[in-house]
Amino acid sequence: MKKEFALLGFILFLLPCVLSVEINLVKESYSGWETLQADITGNFISLEKENVLIYENGSAHPEAVLSGLIKRGDVYKYYAVLPEREGNFSLRIEGVQYIKSGKLVDDVVLKDFTIVNSGIVLSVNPGFVITNDDFSVRVVSYNGNQDISATFDATGQTESLHLVDSVEDKIKFSVEGVFDSESNLQIGEYNIPVYLIKKQEENIINESYIEIVPLDLKGSLGAGEEYTFEIMIENSGETNISLIVLSSDLDVLIEPKEIEFIEVGEKKIVNVTIVKVGEEGEVFGEIIAEFDGKILSIPISFEIEEGKEVVVKVKNETVPKNNDLYCEDLGGVVCLDNNECDEDTIPALDGPCCLGKCVEESTFNWWIIGLLILVLVAGIIFVYYRKIKKKQIKKSSNEILNDKSEMFKRRMAADKSQVVNKRLERF
Repeated sequence: MKKEFALLGFILFLLPCVLSVEINLVKESYSGWETLQADITGNFISLEKENVLIYENGSAHPEAVLSGLIKRGDVYKYYAVLPEREGNFSLRIEGVQYIKSGKLVDDVVLKDFTIVNSGIVLSVNPGFVITNDDFSVRVVSYNGNQDISATFDATGQTESLHLVDSVEDKIKFSVEGVFDSESNLQIGEYNIPVYLIKKQEENIINESYIEIVPLDLKGSLGAGEEYTFEIMIENSGETNISLIVLSSDLDVLIEPKEIEFIEVGEKKIVNVTIVKVGEEGEVFGEIIAEFDGKILSIPISFEIEEGKEVVVKVKNETVPKNNDLYCEDLGGVVCLDNNECDEDTIPALDGPCCLGKCVEESTFNWWIIGLLILVLVAGIIFVYYRKIKKKQIKKSSNEILNDKSEMFKRRMAADKSQVVNKRLERF
């Protein structure tokens, strides 16, 4: 029983790391031609529709499907019109990096589901709507005719249709008078998210801005060695950026040197390699990013020494607005003053990140108390030992006679008026 509890505790401890990417399907079993809808959560560097694919089990190639992907907040919304045939399938995320326990990984993530034949099927396209104007949704009935109704929650508009087998139809909706940025469209059993993007005024100027992680690099580098590290560039502004040019005043290799296009919220990974150096000393410089007439730089400082172990430290004194690498997103917490983590911490932008529990630091010097207790016990043992040792020493005959003589003299020297009625003690 103890082993089972220990295993359960170990699984629960690892759960935040294992579930760094989650795929939630509306249901586990679908019909052919039905529309699959999924919510995907994860700290991806850059997730595109091309990275989310439908595979049939045992197939070496993905299925050709109509699909779409959009990120809203921290969740990616995905839909796909499934193939007609029955079988075991999986939704797979591949060819993309994401952050797991503070590290960049590119593991394949998948979610299994099945396709079965279950009679008349309703298919909708798209599986979500993003618009700033009136919109329409295409619907098709397969394996038979059917009557459906559709209701747009934001306006209360309801439409009813009679669908003929395999004939596509459109349902149109108006967004006039809609002020909510997010609403819902109900078509049969489908819940279609609708995201309304308000039209921007012509006089509003969108600012371009990028964030670079890390902000500062410093450390040690062995003479004759080289080191490659990654920097992450994110478009955290309000408009797409058409070109970012990277350069450095150091002898480094930057790949890629140019980012031709980066959308709002998109992240790119850049590899920087410090080439071999042959002399000891210090190296100072910076990596420069130029875009839209603006310049950002990453200061770099390395100490070069023969036989020095390669150590690179990230300076986090200045924290960027981007919160993708904060402790909270790693599933931990930064312990407050007078608190310490009961496990090893991992680095995060807002400080050492505790993946365990923060406990109050013990300010009581127990080692001093322990030392005093040891000294006291040693003293007691020493006095007791001396007392026992003294009793064990036998007196000689002369010592006994001398002791009795001294006792007699003290008694005879006492006051004559007092009656002596005590006897001499025996030794």
